[in-house]
Amino acid sequence: MVFFKQIKAVLIVIICLSTFSVAFYLVRNLKGKEISIKVNDISINCDLKLQKVHLIERKKDKKEWELEANSTEFFDSEKTTHLERVKLKFYPENQKEITIIGDKGKFNNETKNMEISGNVVVSSLDGYSLKTDSLKWIASKKVVETEDPVEISSESLLVTGKGLFSESDQHKMEIKSNVTAIIYDLKSGLSRP
Repeated sequence: MVFFKQIKAVLIVIICLSTFSVAFYLVRNLKGKEISIKVNDISINCDLKLQKVHLIERKKDKKEWELEANSTEFFDSEKTTHLERVKLKFYPENQKEITIIGDKGKFNNETKNMEISGNVVVSSLDGYSLKTDSLKWIASKKVVETEDPVEISSESLLVTGKGLFSESDQHKMEIKSNVTAIIYDLKSGLSRP
């Protein structure tokens, strides 16, 4: 049962990352979106730089997702968008809110591939979290992966390992190597340290 909850949490992460790629596509086409931005100095190195970005996607008066970033840089020649201090919140229907934070984000505007790096934490109000140094979303394959150490945890579960590969269409997740799992018996009073 706990293993299936773990898989559910990872699948939610994959869905969130898919939604994140759509979010950046919409950033390029801001028409009709609720946006709060403060434009600071325009960098010579990028085509557009925005400070304190707050973007909300609504569907029928319901929040679907919310993006906050300290800064966003658009590079038309590279077809990329760079983000600093990223915070994403997803509001899936009939599920609890999911939050993804990271120090940096990089989104390819053409392929819709994305990478979040630096202290990446994916958490849900269900109490599940995934921590790693980086996560990559490959849109064409609907794959989430990392070569970095990963930790998936809840109040009663701790799974660690190195590398992660997940196919959202196949509902598969694999921690590539050095896997350890600890299940805490909450009934006996033993819980995570």
